Amino acid sequence: MDSLVLASFAQPSPAVTATACLKEVYQRWQETLAEAIVIVDDQQAPLGVVQGWRLALSLEREEQLANLVVGSVTASWRLPVVAVPAAWTLLQFQGWLRSQAQMPAYVAVVDAAGSFLGLLDQQKLLHYWACQPPLPWLEVIEQLPLPIQIQNAQGSVIWHNCAWAEHFTDFLPLVQSKFEGLNCQTLEGRSPGKCVRFLCISPP
Repeated sequence: MDSLVLASFAQPSPAVTATACLKEVYQRWQETLAEAIVIVDDQQAPLGVVQGWRLALSLEREEQLANLVVGSVTASWRLPVVAVPAAWTLLQFQGWLRSQAQMPAYVAVVDAAGSFLGLLDQQKLLHYWACQPPLPWLEVIEQLPLPIQIQNAQGSVIWHNCAWAEHFTDFLPLVQSKFEGLNCQTLEGRSPGKCVRFLCISPP
C-alpha cells in the first residue's frame, strides 16, 4: 500500500469548461449519462462538479436557465470538488483525509500541473481496502460520505460508518429489507483470516 498512488483510482469523467452554457452541459450529460460532470478552467484545473440528473430537472422546470454560463451559477446541482495530486500514495491520502472534517463527496485527481485526470473512484478504493488488514482503512472509511456497512462471510454485521448510522439508525436491524429503490453495491474483499462484504448505499 505504501507505493500505490491515487492515479490508480482515478475514474475518467466528462468535463466542460467554465464558459459552457447550461444547455451545452446538459447535452454533454445526455451523451454520457455520467453521474458527475466536472467543470474545469482554461488550464484544465477542476472547479466544481455538476450532477447531470439534477441539472436536467432544473432545466425542465426553468428552461430560461439554459443559456446561463455554468461557471457563474450557484445551484443545488453544482457541488464543490477538492483536488488531490495523482502522485500521492494511499498513505499520503490517508494523512490528508484525517485533516478534513469529512471526506468531500467529489475528489478530483490532478497531475503535477494541476490538470484534471479523473474523479477518485471511491468504490474501487473501498474494494482495494477490503483486501487489506482491517485497521488502516477503517479510520478512513469512517469519514466517507457514502453510508457503508461491513458484514462477514456469514452476513453478520461487524461494523458501519457514521454516514450509515445517520441514514439508517431508526431501522438498522431491518435495513436489509429496506434496500428497494436504493443504489446498493456489494463489494467482496478478503483480509487476512476473514472475508468481508461492503454494502455501499447511494441515492438512486
